[in-house]
Amino acid sequence: MDYRKLAEEFLIDTFTKVPPFAPPEDMNKGEMGIITYLASCKNNVLSGELSNVLKLSSGRVAIALKSLEKKGLIYRSSPLEDKRKVVVSITEKGQKCSDEHKEKAIDDFSKIFKFIGPKDTKEFLRILYKIFDIKK
Repeated sequence: MDYRKLAEEFLIDTFTKVPPFAPPEDMNKGEMGIITYLASCKNNVLSGELSNVLKLSSGRVAIALKSLEKKGLIYRSSPLEDKRKVVVSITEKGQKCSDEHKEKAIDDFSKIFKFIGPKDTKEFLRILYKIFDIKK
């Protein structure tokens, strides 16, 4: 089996097809990742932690935070002891946005799982979790 050729075909297919779910139109994946993480952690997360956890550059995080703050979804502050650090918290509006996106994602996945059926769903999840274990 030519795994390299299969990987190339898979990449081409995935880049040319519309994904079955996506972040809200006014947000990119990085911004949605930040909102989702903050929603699960609540308050007082350092921007460096966001960068590490979400595998985003500090510059990308800074741009996303500026955008999210303009939208009223997060707020930033600096601790008195170290003004170089940025502490990020989610606003009520940001929490609502995350909750709505989570519900939509659950609905979308539920439809996909229903479409492919219980056997394929279990197999898909088994393989996906196996792939996640490789990355540890």
